[in-house]
Amino acid sequence: MTWIESLFSKLEGFFTSPKAKAVEQEILTLLPFALTIVQDIAKAVPNTGTATAAQVLKVADTYGVPLDTAVIEDNKTSIGNALLNIASGALKAAHAPTASTSTLNTVVQLALTAAGLATP
Repeated sequence: MTWIESLFSKLEGFFTSPKAKAVEQEILTLLPFALTIVQDIAKAVPNTGTATAAQVLKVADTYGVPLDTAVIEDNKTSIGNALLNIASGALKAAHAPTASTSTLNTVVQLALTAAGLATP
């Protein structure tokens, strides 16, 4: 994970408060776990552009993350968002029960980028 550490070292001046340092450390700690989760989700749903609601619901069930089916039915934009919520929920449940949603979403998005799964 040296690229993320490099990023944070370049932005070090912005992360001066103890709270910001704690969030930075939390992100670094959670990133390996998030990477595993997003890679597993990518195997289950390899193409979000053609993903079905059934695929997304199966992933949600696998991770035990509740998901409203009405949100993802026939709405491809919502499928990507649902997968982000599933990954963040799984990360929270397994590794970071007190982490904020914004921190979890950031970690998942960084993991997507690290895995080469982020869409431009």
